[in-house]
Amino acid sequence: MLEVVNLSVRAKEILLLKSINFQIQKGSICGIVGANGSGKTTLIKALLGLIKVDEGFVKIEGRVFKESAQLKSIGSLIERAPLYNHLTAFENLKVSAIQLKIGNSRIEQVLEIIGLQQEKNKKANNFSLGMKQRLGIGLAILHQPDILILDEPTNGLDPDGVIQVRELLFTLNQKYGATIIIASHVLSELEKLASHIVFIQNGSVSFSGTIVQFKEQGSLETSYQKYVD
Repeated sequence: MLEVVNLSVRAKEILLLKSINFQIQKGSICGIVGANGSGKTTLIKALLGLIKVDEGFVKIEGRVFKESAQLKSIGSLIERAPLYNHLTAFENLKVSAIQLKIGNSRIEQVLEIIGLQQEKNKKANNFSLGMKQRLGIGLAILHQPDILILDEPTNGLDPDGVIQVRELLFTLNQKYGATIIIASHVLSELEKLASHIVFIQNGSVSFSGTIVQFKEQGSLETSYQKYVD
């Protein structure tokens, strides 16, 4: 589904990403893991074409990624959801739907998927942080993308919010077939979600494989320290 080939990114003279290589299989949930400052967010932005890549490229379904041609196949949520707090859940989705030329039936379907059908007429400023995050994911999937890319989607959420987002991502993956990429520094949470793991350490890939292969190396904590220290 997605392949990263010799990807390097520089900021002035500093090399932020160094010859990144990995593959993500269709229908998988892949966690991109690393300590704060390891390069996770830079990598996510490079996958989305939000920053200039100095070397290498990204392939989606065998084709080199070109923003104008392939953005329709990707949905993303970077940091916090871009919501209009004075608008309702339905109205927030409607703003994007108008731009995308998507009808109300899809909005209703998305509200059902993200579990906000009963709150669709409630203004976003009255939502909990977890509800806002689910609405942000709703915006990201409105156009029915094949790939969903999320940066720290459960960061700052209370336990109930974390569980709700986790269940939503499982539903999107298992029921709707979305391939999901999640950047996070919380390995224990990704262990509950991901089928595959890519570790980023100082801008380079230190491990890429299945969560089963990762666990075969020892305890979760020991393996984590091996790839981030």
